Amino acid sequence: MVLAVNGRAVDVSGELPATLGLAQPGDRIDLDTWHHGTRHVLRARLDDTGIHATQTANANPPDARGRLGLALRPPHLQEKRESGIATGLPVEGVSDAAERAGVEPGDELPAIDGKTVTSVAQATAAVARSDKSVALLVKRGEMKIYVPLQWGCTACIPA
Repeated sequence: MVLAVNGRAVDVSGELPATLGLAQPGDRIDLDTWHHGTRHVLRARLDDTGIHATQTANANPPDARGRLGLALRPPHLQEKRESGIATGLPVEGVSDAAERAGVEPGDELPAIDGKTVTSVAQATAAVARSDKSVALLVKRGEMKIYVPLQWGCTACIPA
């Protein structure tokens, strides 16, 4: 369990991805954790992945709209076979909050707020349960990252 990030207490689980998501490559992160009845400090320096998503082959991607600014679709059967996607949704387009947070077309969205999403309806329901923010698990290439997403606040996520 993570107790604090860089000395700042994590009181609510949603604070962790939001705090880490605002860190920049090169930043040093100290995580105060509780594991098997003992407190530990994990230290890490963030690196730039250098991974860039590729555009989808669809010539007419759906409009990116909604609260998050994500255009999602279920994966095609062929994509599931070729890439091994068991869960998650391909990102076809981004705008607004998702774009500001760094989500890109070609990313995959396996989970929202720690819950697996396998359909657009599940993703919509997960977002509807939250008032102003969610934590997206985004898969880009072989890398998985948590991205905090807030809407209705243009100053909350750097442009």
